[in-house]
Amino acid sequence: MDVDMDGAQLSPYETSGIHLIENAIPVEPSTVAAIQQSNFDERGINDDPTRQQTKSGQHQWCKRLAEQQAAVLRDHGHLCTSTTYEGKEKTVMRMRGLLSLETKGYDEMAVEPQEGDQEEHTDESVEVLQGMPDVDKPLSTMYAIQDGTRLRIKPLDGDWMTIWLKPGDLLVFRGDVCHHGMGYAKKNYRVHAYVYPPGYKPGPSSLHQCS
Repeated sequence: MDVDMDGAQLSPYETSGIHLIENAIPVEPSTVAAIQQSNFDERGINDDPTRQQTKSGQHQWCKRLAEQQAAVLRDHGHLCTSTTYEGKEKTVMRMRGLLSLETKGYDEMAVEPQEGDQEEHTDESVEVLQGMPDVDKPLSTMYAIQDGTRLRIKPLDGDWMTIWLKPGDLLVFRGDVCHHGMGYAKKNYRVHAYVYPPGYKPGPSSLHQCS
């Protein structure tokens, strides 16, 4: 049993930095269609054309999903902050649709790195987050809208694992949790967002070296 300095039992999220919320937000066909019809940046994320994101976060589906995610995160205590922020909540921000194109020959059941996988990284600087209370640390989310969505991730208290998401599932993880996107044997659409405490200023990159 893991406990904090006051002897209180810690939740699995507090020890791992990861929370998979199953059936968090029902998937609406109109939302899926809107995401698929959005304008994706074909230059790719970090110059990888097989992994793209929507150019804008101002779509109506973005605004609607951000509100829905905030409600789910609030229910699970993920918008809470320390007394430093005087009761102000974290905010869901920078939501984008993600698209992974097919990587020919990709084996989705393999766990060893292969062509199509990202380099392992954290979304926020580990050094910056070390000076913050855990409750204030920024988060990342991944929302699945189709089968086969997954992420390779390393819990703070464990070994590397692959988390598979079903449509409607919402994966929440701290900004200092090491992870990497995986390749896909066929097109995969999903939604990524960040959850920031008031006044937080992210760096220019969301790819940081794991500790």
